[in-house]
Amino acid sequence: MGVATFISTSLEGDQAIQGFNFLIPIDTIHAMAKQLGVTPSTDSPLTREWDEAIPAFIEGKYDEALAHAEAADRLVPGLTDVRRAIVRLRGMLGRKP
Repeated sequence: MGVATFISTSLEGDQAIQGFNFLIPIDTIHAMAKQLGVTPSTDSPLTREWDEAIPAFIEGKYDEALAHAEAADRLVPGLTDVRRAIVRLRGMLGRKP
């Protein structure tokens, strides 16, 4: 696991071909966070909302899933997966995206 910092691509005709991915190893990120006095955590209000949205969606509880996804979007606006889920759920429920 790591944090992507740079991805090289090249063009072949009209297609971009992905080359090397440059990552900072997660151990390095954790060490830097520790030096800065930051304690990494997998628990956050965003994570809790998203962790409620996904099972609700799988169980067909679309109104509940949408409420959690919208709450997640209010916490951290514009995350691609969250926005995609909101659009899909609103469409499934017959609401405007």
